[in-house]
Amino acid sequence: MGEFFRGWKRRLGVVTLVMALVTMGGFIRSQSVRDTFNCWAGRETPVLLVSTSGFILWGKVFLDQGTAATYAKFAYWDTEIIADPNSDILVDGSSQLRWFQIIAIESANSSHPFWVISYWCFILPLTALSAYLLLTKPRKLAQKKTTELIANEGA
Repeated sequence: MGEFFRGWKRRLGVVTLVMALVTMGGFIRSQSVRDTFNCWAGRETPVLLVSTSGFILWGKVFLDQGTAATYAKFAYWDTEIIADPNSDILVDGSSQLRWFQIIAIESANSSHPFWVISYWCFILPLTALSAYLLLTKPRKLAQKKTTELIANEGA
C-alpha cells in the first residue's frame, strides 16, 4: 500500500481530496448554520465573509463616518442557526441563485457589492482534480542503460 502514495501526483491527489471533503463539510454546515467572519481591510472598511445556504458571500462594507464610529473595530466570528434555510438568501425577490454572481446588498444609505459563490464551484473542480491525480497511472521512468566494461582476467 505504501507504493501507491509514492510520487507527487498521488500525494497531491490526497491533499485535494481532503480539501474537497472539508469544503463539502462547509456546504453541509451552511444548510443549517450561518457563519459570519468580519475583519478590517483598512481604517474604515470591514470585510465580511458569510457562509450560508450553500453559498459563500464575500465583500467589503463601505461605511459612512457616523456608522464607522459605532462599528466593531476588531475581527470576530459569529454563528447563527438558520430557522428556515429556504428563505435565507433572497436576491431581487428570488431565492434562485446561480453558481457565481455579484449582488448588491442595499442598506439605509449605500449599496454594498458582494460576491456570491456556490460551494459547488470549489467542490467539483477539487474532486475532479483529485480523481485525475489519484486514478491516472504514474508514468514509467526511463532507466538509463549502464554498460560496464569487464576486464578479462585470463587474457
